[in-house]
Amino acid sequence: MTDSTAVLGDNNEPEKQLEPTPKQSQPQAPLENLNSVLDYFHAALLEPISTIRRLTNASAGQTEYLWFEAFCIVVTAGAIMGGVKSQSALQLLYNCSSRILDLLITWYIVTSILHTLSKEFGVRKYSMKEGFALTGIAFAPLVLTGLLGCLAALPAPAYFFFLSMPVFWSIALMVTAFRTALGLSYLRLMLLVMIIPPLLFLVETFWLGLALLMAMGLPFRS
Repeated sequence: MTDSTAVLGDNNEPEKQLEPTPKQSQPQAPLENLNSVLDYFHAALLEPISTIRRLTNASAGQTEYLWFEAFCIVVTAGAIMGGVKSQSALQLLYNCSSRILDLLITWYIVTSILHTLSKEFGVRKYSMKEGFALTGIAFAPLVLTGLLGCLAALPAPAYFFFLSMPVFWSIALMVTAFRTALGLSYLRLMLLVMIIPPLLFLVETFWLGLALLMAMGLPFRS
């Protein structure tokens, strides 16, 4: 009498079920609806908070693809900010080049700080490319400074007030990006940002000054 629940093979033995073959891992594509510079700019300008959360919840393979979109936003913002008060072609070239360089350096510094803090205090370690994609969102409001240039006919206090609004908006988004990425409270984040970078600067200045003094004290042949 055979067991009705067992399936017999050729040798009266239950057949072994074939294990499903594991699927090969495919390269991860960028986040949905963030596949171009315009999509990234639209999301950073109109849905910055939800976009930052999506980037922090996504995997590294998905977020790293967006560093180039963030780079384009930073360069565009610098070019527009440099051209607001330019009166000649030479002045336009100089102002745009210097402003783009300033924003790129600022972008690199804040991304390096995020990368370092995520290693020590964050719930997740972010690479530099991930940090570029996250912090690049904060530079999107600076593109609006070109539109505010038409308000130059207003009194100086009012004009500078409207012109500074994108800057404060950008700072607020940068703080939000840091807080969301690191999972810290605003108080702890402010303490880290205000204490650690100046402390590192003082330490580097001390050792560079000490090395310079030691080099000056060495005897040199004339």
